[in-house]
Amino acid sequence: MSDILDRLHRMFFRVVSLLPTSVQGRFLRHYFEWVHHLPDPWRYDTEPYEIDKYEMTLRHVPHRAYRRVLDVGCSEGAFTRRLARAYPGAECWGVDVSDRAVTRAAAKAAGAARFVALDFLNEDPDGTFDLVICAETLYYVGRDERLRLAYGRLRSFMAPGAVLVLVHEWPEARRLYRHLDDNPFFRRVSEHPYEHPVRSYAVTVYERVEPASRDRAALVRAPRTDPMTRLDTGAPAPGLGGRQGPAFSAMTQGRRRDHSRSRMRPFRTLLLAAVLATGTAAAGRPVVDELPLPSAFDAHTLQDRYELHAWSGRQFLAWSRRGDGQAIEVVGDLANARTVIVYVPGSGQSLASFDDSAESTGRAARALYDEAAALGPGTAVIGWLGYDPPDLVNPEIATIWPADRGARRLRPFLSLLPRHVRLSLVCHSYGSVVCARAVAGSPVRDLIVTGSPGLGVRRASDLHTSARIWAALGRGDDVFRSGLLIGPFGFGTDPVSAEFGARVVDGGDAQHHTYLRPGTRTLTEITHIAVRGRERAA
Repeated sequence: MSDILDRLHRMFFRVVSLLPTSVQGRFLRHYFEWVHHLPDPWRYDTEPYEIDKYEMTLRHVPHRAYRRVLDVGCSEGAFTRRLARAYPGAECWGVDVSDRAVTRAAAKAAGAARFVALDFLNEDPDGTFDLVICAETLYYVGRDERLRLAYGRLRSFMAPGAVLVLVHEWPEARRLYRHLDDNPFFRRVSEHPYEHPVRSYAVTVYERVEPASRDRAALVRAPRTDPMTRLDTGAPAPGLGGRQGPAFSAMTQGRRRDHSRSRMRPFRTLLLAAVLATGTAAAGRPVVDELPLPSAFDAHTLQDRYELHAWSGRQFLAWSRRGDGQAIEVVGDLANARTVIVYVPGSGQSLASFDDSAESTGRAARALYDEAAALGPGTAVIGWLGYDPPDLVNPEIATIWPADRGARRLRPFLSLLPRHVRLSLVCHSYGSVVCARAVAGSPVRDLIVTGSPGLGVRRASDLHTSARIWAALGRGDDVFRSGLLIGPFGFGTDPVSAEFGARVVDGGDAQHHTYLRPGTRTLTEITHIAVRGRERAA
């Protein structure tokens, strides 16, 4: 079964690689942000298999005096720290697409190495390096053109004569490296496969070389047949903004594409995504039973609930560890509140990540409460993780199915809240889809969505609610908003677009996970709307 799930997992990332590189990079960033919602998700720091692999990798790095060292896809820096110890005279860098990963990596390294969040397919590290490590990363790049692009990117920040060390599963490594073996700018130095009871792997070493002038001239004269690539002339591939660095069409010489086949690619992509969405739903986050709701919201009933679900002195209406966990937390005096804000988180959230980051349920609820308290007394905030948010690893995230399941739980919860309170919903990312499907017929006055991929409809009026709809999108937010809405697939019109009809809140420079970070202008604006029903006066 695990082998089947692994195949489906790899197949899904091959479908993702059919997207433009910028979109693929955004997806991978969100995916690995979710993966790192728990520290050290692959146990790189503690797993004997990983530690043994690190030692074998270091053994096969050619002995040289390296000046600058780069670890691509460093996760939380377990191997980067070993590199820093092995080469104390070198400047060691680790890059990973996940902000969470590199933040933890920097804390663990305590200055021994430097870390930066970076998508190496679309962004450049600072300067060039004479030792580059890329381990367990190329699986996510895709096939053929994307692998060629990846090798061109790696070469672009390698100094002449630099060493490239690749570590991947064996024998799959042979497939991953076949384009590199044909690349005239790289020479294979050594390859060391290792059989291991956990998983076989290989340590393969390449060196960056410059082909002879005659061979290089032949490369420059080679026909440019592939629109995804360009010769080593610095000409950018279309749609990549000139940031992808050199790639090499000599490797694709003689492989001309059929135009009709190219036109069919979007339809094949959509078909594959649909098949994967239905065929791998069971492999994603388990769906567990709904949390039991309180019979009333008076002081006595609430106190009984808090005592029943006591957890570190906090006020929980309910929580469960089943599946990835659910919880509903109250911040403030709900029994006597005049205003209630319900916060609904987005994809990848779980009980384990309840207090992990600014958009996680517990921290967001406390941030909203603290900001509301500055406006005056009488507001309570409820952090509602009462549904099973989809994971980025599960193609169901591209559908409304998890949102429908969540809305069926959120709707009765909202209807039980006292009618005399002013009720607002603040919903982040995929949580906005859940809220949009629950708001019709509810007593909600204001629905405020942040970083939303869409609300599952084409216009705000299609939500059939008297609640006012507010939408915020920061300039630094790279949430994917396709505008697609075909049956259960896609989420419809961008909520901040004029044709959708929502009230647009200026998201400033907010990134996807920073709208409710304490001290930010967006937190102040959102709370002001939720409490008073209007934007803060200028």
